Amino acid sequence: MKWMEISLTLSGELAEAVSEVLNRYAPGSVAVEALGPNKKFSSVDNVHLRAYLPIDDDHPQRLRSIEKGLWHLGQINPLPDAQFRTLEEENYLEIWKVNFRPIEIGERLLVHPDWITMNDGDRIAIIISPEMAFGTGTHPSTQLCLVALEKNLSSADTVIDVGCGSGILSIAAAKLGASKVLALDIDPKAIQNSKKNILLNQLEDIIEVRLGSLPQDTLSDPEFKYDMLVANILENALVQLLAEGLSDCVRENGVLIFSGLLVEQSPTFTQTCRRYGLQFIDEHRMGDWICLVFAKK
Repeated sequence: MKWMEISLTLSGELAEAVSEVLNRYAPGSVAVEALGPNKKFSSVDNVHLRAYLPIDDDHPQRLRSIEKGLWHLGQINPLPDAQFRTLEEENYLEIWKVNFRPIEIGERLLVHPDWITMNDGDRIAIIISPEMAFGTGTHPSTQLCLVALEKNLSSADTVIDVGCGSGILSIAAAKLGASKVLALDIDPKAIQNSKKNILLNQLEDIIEVRLGSLPQDTLSDPEFKYDMLVANILENALVQLLAEGLSDCVRENGVLIFSGLLVEQSPTFTQTCRRYGLQFIDEHRMGDWICLVFAKK
């Protein structure tokens, strides 16, 4: 079978929206490369997205759907033209590995793929097998959440990661000193990817992975609450989860880190958090994206 490669080079903050369109019609085949002038560590100002479509009977319809989805996104934020090429049968997901580069984040973290062996120096290595386009550290919302984790996590804290994706935040929390981490996601593919990455980082004794959005056992147990909660998901999902008792997972004076938010959404979302007894304590910004940190009072 032949494959069609669809590729775009664009800013890191646009990568998530574009990858969602590509994943809709080429599920499981979207790959991300972080690009930069430094040969060792990449800048995330630009990323290269690739998706692979099998050239079969459904190919024309899927290709039209991708082109339509990218066109609609381009009406909101200008996008570069997608490039198309046909590939012979091969392990198409291996093509992009050559150019995927490690990423330094914050003061101490280093994200790198599992096929690169590195001398990590003074940085804490987070090994990721990026089987999905998100959760590789290229998107600003992920980076901001990692920076907030690095700043606010205390040694031996317990952490809950809601919407864990690749498991990158859970792994970072464990390597920064968390004593216990619960990683949750409603996507079975994310659960599989998280478990794989947790094994790569040898953290299966610290991180537990579950399918779901809220830990019902924790909500019903007043004796156990987490010290910290991280959630890198969209605003409407965060608001819904807060209404369902998200903040009840956290102890008094515990820390909640919310990312996946646009700067323009910050005032309204902060007001929502205040209604649930959360006090704003910090923020981190990158371009149009913001990560908000709250304490439970």
